[in-house]
Amino acid sequence: MDEPRRSEQPSLRKDARENRRKILDAASGAMSELGLSVPMEAIAARAGVGVGTLYRRFPSRADLVEALFEDRMESIIEDAEATFDFEDGWDGFVWFLERIISRQTRDRALGELLMGDAGRGRVAAIRDRLGPLADKIVERAKHAGRLRSDFDTTDLVMIQKMVCAASAATADAKPTVWRRYLTIVLDGLETSRSQPSRQEVGPLTDDELYRTMHSASGSRR
Repeated sequence: MDEPRRSEQPSLRKDARENRRKILDAASGAMSELGLSVPMEAIAARAGVGVGTLYRRFPSRADLVEALFEDRMESIIEDAEATFDFEDGWDGFVWFLERIISRQTRDRALGELLMGDAGRGRVAAIRDRLGPLADKIVERAKHAGRLRSDFDTTDLVMIQKMVCAASAATADAKPTVWRRYLTIVLDGLETSRSQPSRQEVGPLTDDELYRTMHSASGSRR
């Protein structure tokens, strides 16, 4: 009499879990480097699984994005809420802006999620929660008397985009120089500042600027 094959189903479940983790790890690396539009076939290849296996685990790109980025988006909400622990609203504003830009410079896909309309369900709901929190961060900085009165939350979004674009352009020449540009922007926003902040990162050298501009020019061809 044949022995019952009791171990086969648990083994299949283990394989499914391992494949799911491989796909998530591969997608995390690929999307962080290349953005949300990286081909699903490229993710499957990086994970070492077939495209069919990928789609069985994640029927659409939106499903994959939600599984991958929900925790990261929630961390940004936690950062926004943490600014309210700062007694001075300007200090919270500066801390949050540096924090959210730093996250985006390390993770291209996260920046695309924040600035675009990708994602659905829980990810989209988290992004919607961020808007009112950003409004409050800006208002607290104004109330502290240190953020110029004509500043708008939409300006906060555009500053992120500008600094992140500068970070992408200078990543090979000087990866941390974006902090210099952020400090210059903040000095222009703070109403009470009479002297520029001391910079920890110097400007690009002529050679670094040449390489940055040459690389940007070449990427448009």
